[in-house]
Amino acid sequence: MSDSNSKVVSKNAKAGAGTGARGGTNSASPAETRRAIAVLAYRYAERRNFEPGHELDDWLEAENEVLAEREGFKGFPS
Repeated sequence: MSDSNSKVVSKNAKAGAGTGARGGTNSASPAETRRAIAVLAYRYAERRNFEPGHELDDWLEAENEVLAEREGFKGFPS
């Protein structure tokens, strides 16, 4: 996967994560969040040439990344 594709993935994963009508709060709908996760999970599978058996891992990794970005949370505190 090229660097330019990685940038597209990040952009797609962040779609809908902007500020909302509530004055700067995260207003992404559950459908927008689910779509961002699906797009990113697909990209992870694509990077592996769609090798079977990793679907759940791809989804969970994408879900963690999207939710962390939307909530401004990066990992557990040390």
